[in-house]
Amino acid sequence: MIVCTVTILLILWYLLVRTPFGRIIRAGSEDREMVGLLGINVPRVFIGVVALSCCLACTAGMLAAPLWTVTPAMAASAIMPAFVIVTIGGLGSYLGAIVAGLLVGIVTALTIQFWPAAAGAAMYALMALVLLVRPRGLFGDR
Repeated sequence: MIVCTVTILLILWYLLVRTPFGRIIRAGSEDREMVGLLGINVPRVFIGVVALSCCLACTAGMLAAPLWTVTPAMAASAIMPAFVIVTIGGLGSYLGAIVAGLLVGIVTALTIQFWPAAAGAAMYALMALVLLVRPRGLFGDR
């Protein structure tokens, strides 16, 4: 599972940073109108982004299936940790999401080990602490 996750992260990073498609995505998220004026079909590019997102969500579900009970509503248990991770890492920061995900995982695991009663609140306490120190997240832009 770890090897699959690291491989997917590296492929996604390469796609976003080193390919023309990734450059168009990053430019389109900053200034959609300017990218459109350059002759790029921005709606078609963003349809590709949605398709890629669906593939990543499907892969995440397959990787999470051995860990969680597989039910139609299993996404509900992943939504709040995902929100916390994106908030801690900084909105729009790829590296921030990776670091925050590892940090939330470590804090949650340590809390389960040493204080199981507080395991549900540990990631929220971490988020509050990070936002008190850095309101834009660990790697967020101003």
